[in-house]
Amino acid sequence: MGCAGCSSAGPGGKPAGCKSNGYCSTSGCNKLGVFDWLTGVPLPGGQQAFDGVEVRFKNTRKAFYRNSPGLQLMPGDLVAVDAAPGHDIGMVSLTGELVRAQMERKKVVGETYELRKVLRKATQEDIDRWHVVRKQEDDTMFASRRMVADARLKLSQPLRAVAATALYPLQWLVMQPVYLAQNASAYVGTVKSAQQTESQARQKLAMQALRSNQVEHLSLENNRLRKLLALREQLTVRSQPAEVLYDAADPYTRKIIVDQGLAQGVEAGSPVVDESGVVGQVTRVYPLVSEVSLLIDRDQAIPVLNTRTGARSVAFGDPVTQGGALELRFMPANADVVEGDVLTTSGVDGVYPPGLPVGRIAKVERRADSSFARIHAQPVALAAGTRHVMILKPSSAMIPPPPTEEKAAQPARRKGRP
Repeated sequence: MGCAGCSSAGPGGKPAGCKSNGYCSTSGCNKLGVFDWLTGVPLPGGQQAFDGVEVRFKNTRKAFYRNSPGLQLMPGDLVAVDAAPGHDIGMVSLTGELVRAQMERKKVVGETYELRKVLRKATQEDIDRWHVVRKQEDDTMFASRRMVADARLKLSQPLRAVAATALYPLQWLVMQPVYLAQNASAYVGTVKSAQQTESQARQKLAMQALRSNQVEHLSLENNRLRKLLALREQLTVRSQPAEVLYDAADPYTRKIIVDQGLAQGVEAGSPVVDESGVVGQVTRVYPLVSEVSLLIDRDQAIPVLNTRTGARSVAFGDPVTQGGALELRFMPANADVVEGDVLTTSGVDGVYPPGLPVGRIAKVERRADSSFARIHAQPVALAAGTRHVMILKPSSAMIPPPPTEEKAAQPARRKGRP
């Protein structure tokens, strides 16, 4: 009556521990055993035997598995079965049709029920590991009981307090290298993070400064264009807008190149103005571009009118004084001119329309040894920094031609007289 798989079996398979009483401490005999009363009974009609097996684990846990590999299993065989995760070791307790009956009894109905698989018969290595794990269960159980007792009764709390106090200096000394390494790593990481943050902040600041400059430039250009459009509405002559492309290549002259030429109807001698006043005059015209001589060019001259006194004079370009200015030449020393007087176009030359701002008197020098005063004016237009200008039609096209002198009729000579 002894179990062949009992670990306490003696020679000949006779149990040494339980004496076939069914209560072996190794749980290998008749503990939770079921008598297989269908053993040896043939199945009717050549029916295949049921491939399910009942496997018992420690204590009272049992489970059903499918013998997919078709192993020859008998009750008491140790097998390795599929588990989640890995595998588990158990003992076969039932095989055959009795397993089907047990499944119906426990309401695990149907042959298609998803059962875990029997992997293989347990090898000697599996059995050794199984015994090692089972031996550790007792130690684990005793340790857990001590933990429960300590948690409920607080038995070891004073001892722990004394041990913690005594070991604190040693713990502190041992942990210092760890703290030092952690602090050094944190310092290096903080420095690197600060450097990256500073670099990103500098990049953002540079981008914001660039955008700010672009916005300021666009705002200034927009204001100039608005003023230029307002000036165009005030002009009585035909005008057309133009954009300054670049400065002329000649370093000894003060000229610029604009993007309007013969194809756009630009004529030589046309006045050029910006939103502040007169810039210069078109001196050369090409098919697609034109050359404009600025007022401060040494070869440029413009008739002006002092708006305070109504006196007319001629302003000549002076590119040397203060980086570019105008000079009123041949003005008497006692001329009524003071600093701050505004000069506009007089319109008497037939080129510039009257009333356009030209400049403002900046300096007046009167010498006792000279009968002429040296008068310098500062142009009101942006001679060197303008971007958008307006080209005007010369006013000579609107001035009627001067009358032609008719030849006086000569009196008829009398006969006999020379």
